[in-house]
Amino acid sequence: LVSHLGVNDSSRSQLVILQSTLAQYGENGLAVAVALHGDVPGSLAWDWNLGGIRSLEAEPPPASALPTTLLVAPDGRVIRRWEGFVPPADLGLTLRGLVGPPAGAAPVELGPDAP
Repeated sequence: LVSHLGVNDSSRSQLVILQSTLAQYGENGLAVAVALHGDVPGSLAWDWNLGGIRSLEAEPPPASALPTTLLVAPDGRVIRRWEGFVPPADLGLTLRGLVGPPAGAAPVELGPDAP
């Protein structure tokens, strides 16, 4: 999971979701990385307490909206892309479908989609 973040409130909120996501799905093999864009103070990675989240070199952002989050497969394919804040439920359900439920959580069975 790679998120391109700016120095703005929605990026900070997204980081909180990413931290929780890593805590829940890290045992399932999920890795989380961020690239910080814009006028980023040198201490921001520590101020925002990235913890186990990896920090990447900031290249040009992949979209005009920050945050932008990419769900990347181990082979490098982008499986899902979100521009703007990713709601926790959307991210969680997407990850459950791909890597299974978080450690300690009961599986959720969803019925078939209505026609």
